[in-house]
Amino acid sequence: MAVAHRHLAEVYDRLGNEKNAAHYYARFIRMWRDCDPELRPPVDSAERALEGLTSETITNRRRGVRPLARRCHGLQASSVNNAPGRAARIGDFA
Repeated sequence: MAVAHRHLAEVYDRLGNEKNAAHYYARFIRMWRDCDPELRPPVDSAERALEGLTSETITNRRRGVRPLARRCHGLQASSVNNAPGRAARIGDFA
């Protein structure tokens, strides 16, 4: 379950949804904070991502910058890859 939280955090981070990304990174870190040393690198990576996300969010709020996902709210699935009727997938926005 913890790995699913990490993956959700990464997806939300790529989509520009900082609130949900931070939530799932924090849950993953909380679940694995006492893991074995050989499993520590993903936790360290998640901690760095959460720190960067938090500081980026604060900086962007001061500048008035909105996340990409909010700026592209009206984006149509067909405009992502010029294939009318094709449903957009998460990888289309990366």
